[in-house]
Amino acid sequence: MALMKHKTTDLLKAIWTKWEGSREEKMGLVHGLTMYVADLATLRPGEELNDQIINAYIGMLKKKTDQVNQTMLCVSSPIITSIMLGKGHMGWSKKQDIRDYDTVIGCINEKSCHWVAVVLDVQHKRCYVMDPLHKTKSLRLYSKHLNSFSKTMGFGEWQLSCPSEVPMQQDSTSCGIFCLKADDLINARWKQSSRSFVIGTLVKSYLI
Repeated sequence: MALMKHKTTDLLKAIWTKWEGSREEKMGLVHGLTMYVADLATLRPGEELNDQIINAYIGMLKKKTDQVNQTMLCVSSPIITSIMLGKGHMGWSKKQDIRDYDTVIGCINEKSCHWVAVVLDVQHKRCYVMDPLHKTKSLRLYSKHLNSFSKTMGFGEWQLSCPSEVPMQQDSTSCGIFCLKADDLINARWKQSSRSFVIGTLVKSYLI
C-alpha cells in the first residue's frame, strides 16, 4: 500500500511539472468515471478541481456511505446542480424518494467556475447552502428551484439558509477542496449522530 501511494504521488508530480504527453490521455477509472491527465492536473496545489475529480470523490463517499450508513444519500454534481439551478431533474429517478434518508449531500457547480456544498436535512426540511465565498444572492434562486423540484416529486417545501459560521476560502481556487471537505466531515459526523444535525458542530472542524 505504501509503495502504491508513493508511485501515485510520483505520477501526480510528473503530471504537474514535466508531462509532455497528451492531456487527453486516459489514466484509468475511478468509480466508473474515466480519469484523464487533464483531470489529475487539477489536483495540483493552486488549481481548481474539475467536475471529474469532484464526482469521483463523491462516488467514493457514496460507496463508503452505502456500506456503513444507509440513511445518507450522496448525489453527483450534475444531478444536484441541475436541480438547484433549475435545469431540470436530470438523472434523478422518480423511484428514489429522499424521504427514505436522513440527509442528502452534494456539490453545485456554478457556471463551471465555482463549487458550493449543499446539505439537505430531510427530517427538518432544511437545506444548508455552504458557499466558501459567502455569497447569499443565489439563495433565493436555489430556494425557488429546489422547491419547484420538491413540489414536482411530492417532497414538500424546504427552508434554505447559508450558515454564517462556515469559514471563507482565502484564495480563488480552493472552493472544490472546501466542498469535498464539508461533505466528508458531514458524512463522518452523521454516522455518529444521525438525528442531531447541527451545522455549527460541523463547521468547527474545518481546517481551511
